[in-house]
Amino acid sequence: MINFLMTLLFLLVLNSSLASDGNDRLDPAVFSVRNYKTTSFILLTILILSFQLNASSNPSHLNSFIDKSDLIIHVELIDKFSKKESMLLTYSINETNEVISKDVMINDIFTTYIFKIKEVLSGDYNDPTIEVKMSGGCDEEEDICLTVSINYEYSLNQEGVIFLKYDNTSGNYFSYSASRTAFKVGRNNTLYTGDQEQTEAEKFADKVINKNETEQLGIESLKQMISQNKSAIGG
Repeated sequence: MINFLMTLLFLLVLNSSLASDGNDRLDPAVFSVRNYKTTSFILLTILILSFQLNASSNPSHLNSFIDKSDLIIHVELIDKFSKKESMLLTYSINETNEVISKDVMINDIFTTYIFKIKEVLSGDYNDPTIEVKMSGGCDEEEDICLTVSINYEYSLNQEGVIFLKYDNTSGNYFSYSASRTAFKVGRNNTLYTGDQEQTEAEKFADKVINKNETEQLGIESLKQMISQNKSAIGG
């Protein structure tokens, strides 16, 4: 039922968005709006909500994320900005059943998050701050927004826990799996994705309707998972 309602709302928003401006551009991965000052990003909220509904109750992929991330950190956002950049990135591409790495030049809008490090949960990092890049954002000079469905958003002074991968080609850190590995810190150090933390009533409904008995992920339980992961691989 929830998925049906989300799909219906998605189609309604999509229809109204396309009708509002003939210059808007839409493709399967990106929803780009040219006048961001007057346009609501409801579409992005809906798509990210689907991750939020599953993130705290389905941590089955976390061990894989822990194993493949270069750095997992507890942070606080101190600054952010978006602008158009040219960036050479390395992508893994499946060609004739063989995965190969290719360097691709990207010329698009990127958001740079500047975080203060509160704690390094996994990996090696000694600086007090770190810059994390994300594809997408709003370029105020050109009055253009690029909104990617799996993006994430942090507000100033907001705390988060991010699983990062370092791109050797560009020399930048990125969230390993976009919004799925960019958590926010909520009440009692619980972790969630999306725009808003679940209320106690929503958590109760999740247990009753979805029969979800899984304990919500928190910083301490994540630390335990990281420790167990290291022990399992002999780290």
